[in-house]
Amino acid sequence: MKRIRTKVLSMLGFMFAISLSGLLFLASSVDSYAGNETISSDITASELTDPQGLNMGPDDILTVDNPGHTVTITIDVPLTLKRIKTEYNDTSLIILGTNDNSILTVNPDTYALYAYRDLTIRNCQVNATTTTGDHGCIYSSLGKISIENSTVSATVNNNSPIVYGLCSVNDDIDIINSVIEISAGGYGIKTFEGLNISGIDSRITINTIANNAIWSVGSINIGQGLGITEPQGGIIGPESNGYTIFHSDGTTVATSVTIQRISSGNNHTNTSEFRLPPHVHSYRWEVVQSPTAESDGLEAYICPECGDVKEKSTLPAISVFDEEVIAKIKNAPLGGTVKIETTRWNSLGRSIREALAARPDVTLNVSFLSEGYKGIPLKVTLPAGTDIVGLFDENGYLGLCRAGSTLGYDDN
Repeated sequence: MKRIRTKVLSMLGFMFAISLSGLLFLASSVDSYAGNETISSDITASELTDPQGLNMGPDDILTVDNPGHTVTITIDVPLTLKRIKTEYNDTSLIILGTNDNSILTVNPDTYALYAYRDLTIRNCQVNATTTTGDHGCIYSSLGKISIENSTVSATVNNNSPIVYGLCSVNDDIDIINSVIEISAGGYGIKTFEGLNISGIDSRITINTIANNAIWSVGSINIGQGLGITEPQGGIIGPESNGYTIFHSDGTTVATSVTIQRISSGNNHTNTSEFRLPPHVHSYRWEVVQSPTAESDGLEAYICPECGDVKEKSTLPAISVFDEEVIAKIKNAPLGGTVKIETTRWNSLGRSIREALAARPDVTLNVSFLSEGYKGIPLKVTLPAGTDIVGLFDENGYLGLCRAGSTLGYDDN
């Protein structure tokens, strides 16, 4: 199902009055609370740290939110934040350096840099440290990670085998002429597509405790002039439906790896010799990332034997949301009230209408944001016995703002 979303209009701190001439549109900053900020357009580190402006600092979280677009944060002066993340939509993120002072430091509990789509780090120094870790330090959910002409340090202070320093769930990781230093409890670099390292000045140093230094569903491609210098004689080979780096014995997984410029020897530019023997693929759908009521998931049509992915599909969050709401309505006691809270959706679908029609004794109370995944917190109640048919539009959706205009909003 598809939700009709209102374009995100940024507002600084509080809403300005609506005049006869229309709305006052702001270019970047929005929703300021507890030191955190949300932006929807390009911005510089100078603007983020300006004491007369956003005045952001080490304890603040910056959220980037512009569905279907790419937002660039230009690090023109050193910037230290708690975390930079995009919302659960199609927003991509670029971290761009301009000079020797282009240094970004992020130190959250988890997900130092999180992009729902593509994440690009270019001409910049990034120091990322997570204190507890959840899944990763630098992470892309549905896009590519590209690190170009940069120095990146990713440290995960957690010995759990499931956390990692650098991870892309749905696309390649490209490292070009960059220096990468990773220390993690679990995987150092993990990608569900391929890992491509190029540029004679690249140097990758990874130290892990509980898992592979590098693991990739697709091939691990190391460019001309580069090679594995630690472990000595290290080789690329198949492991657990993917590829990893082994010690010279070909069986011991390397937890410490260095890839850098070499003067001679095998630089592993041709990875075809390390692939699994040809076979007849036997594909099946497997869930890579489970959806929730607030965020989409991902499934892949994958061959379990070799890890080849033929097709991918999004698992929509709205299906989970509808199922959870319908179950609460069906299981509500006679004359009961069902309370729903969401920070993503601002409308109800046809299946929820049918569930309410089947339980006219149930009152539905919904807390939501005016723009679905952003905006003013609102609350509306559909009392038991309400004729809700007229509230639904021709597409079968009930807009909660429309319902509030008709029935009135509850006091928050």
